[in-house]
Amino acid sequence: MKRWLLCTFTALLLAAAPARGDDAGMWNFLQATCHLGSSPFYVGLRAEYRSCQQFVATDLWYLRPLAGWRIAPWLKWEVMADYMRKPGAVQIYQAMTGLTFAHRAGPLGVTLRERYLYSRNETAGTVRHNLRSYLKASYALANSRLTPYLAVELFTWTGWEKTRHYAGASLKLDERCSLEMYYLYHTFVSRPASHLLGLGCNLTL
Repeated sequence: MKRWLLCTFTALLLAAAPARGDDAGMWNFLQATCHLGSSPFYVGLRAEYRSCQQFVATDLWYLRPLAGWRIAPWLKWEVMADYMRKPGAVQIYQAMTGLTFAHRAGPLGVTLRERYLYSRNETAGTVRHNLRSYLKASYALANSRLTPYLAVELFTWTGWEKTRHYAGASLKLDERCSLEMYYLYHTFVSRPASHLLGLGCNLTL
């Protein structure tokens, strides 16, 4: 286990080394989810902080309350809202809703998620819409709590806007807590790419 963690973290650090002209940063998050008794409904809260400019400056932070309904063991529907702040007193409000399909066959897992995003920049007075299409493939290692994964997420509306490419792993600490680490290569239609490291914790209350 320790060897896997060391190799994973070293690979993520090397991958985050930016090319000339590219940015680099880190995304840190904490998410807590609470199931409402024996019902298929649940609520949660996510807090995230993101750095940029080679890890030394603040990009943004946000709080995200959410609610979900597990329609079937392989299908859930969620709705959520973001209160986001950027440097310069920039305030952004976002609302999202979407469906997530998940299937596992032995150690192999596949997740497909489609979300609609509405975003309003209160400071600039602008509004944007996005469809966020996410695909993830994971593999649970035998006799291990580590599950490596690869994922990609496309942001589109009238055309392609950006893509997030993930390579990461989740580490199950116990039945209620897991850690997640990843490297994210973030490409855009109108600006240089970003190399990001992600580190976070998921809690089930």
